[in-house]
Amino acid sequence: MPSTKLIVGLQVYNEADKFLPEWVKEVRSYADDLVVLDDCSTDDTVRVLFEGFTGKPLNVSRAPENLFTKNELVLRKWLWSLLRETARRYLEQGHIPWILMLDADEFMEDKFKREFRPLLEDPGMWHYGLQFYHFWRSRDYYRVDKLWKPPTGPRLIRIDPDFPGKWRETPLHCGSTPSNIFNREGRPGRNLDYVIKHYGYVLSPEEKHARYTALDPKGAFAPQKHYDSILDTNPVLMKWRERE
Repeated sequence: MPSTKLIVGLQVYNEADKFLPEWVKEVRSYADDLVVLDDCSTDDTVRVLFEGFTGKPLNVSRAPENLFTKNELVLRKWLWSLLRETARRYLEQGHIPWILMLDADEFMEDKFKREFRPLLEDPGMWHYGLQFYHFWRSRDYYRVDKLWKPPTGPRLIRIDPDFPGKWRETPLHCGSTPSNIFNREGRPGRNLDYVIKHYGYVLSPEEKHARYTALDPKGAFAPQKHYDSILDTNPVLMKWRERE
């Protein structure tokens, strides 16, 4: 039976002093390969990546200019093309490549890291939906009210290098994975209860609000009320507990 390979895809910009040192060492503990698109970082992001992912394949490509504040969609499509090429090489070597799409402030729960390998060995599965929890001002609590109710979306994907994918054609909030993953004919999948822990609102929700409203002042790419809710003084939070 062909072996499976888990490739983590990462788009990154100036994360060296945030969660990245912890993130890259954790990802190294369970991933086989790391493919990175660096959006012209000006700090030590690339050095942190190479120091943390020692001994395993790491491919870092650099954008010609900083694009995230201009058009995130270009970066997402570019990263997807890099991942397809990495997957093609693994297929040529006789492996079955899977991709896990993450940002540098997104961590997998411990239960997933212990149990995910058999999921990749199911020949009938082509994608898995994972739950996405927004942690709020702390790694101990996640938000559950309004549009912050944890959604489930395809992040773990058995990749076909000839599948280009279709995206939400917006320069912001275009999605981490192609929007038509679930609609591939003959490529079944299912949702799982494993959790991606998003720490983007742990440090400063106010900074996130300022950035989003600057990039999308008219609420063209997400509801304005959703942006406004970032500043809620009494959000509904749930206590996080790692599962056995």
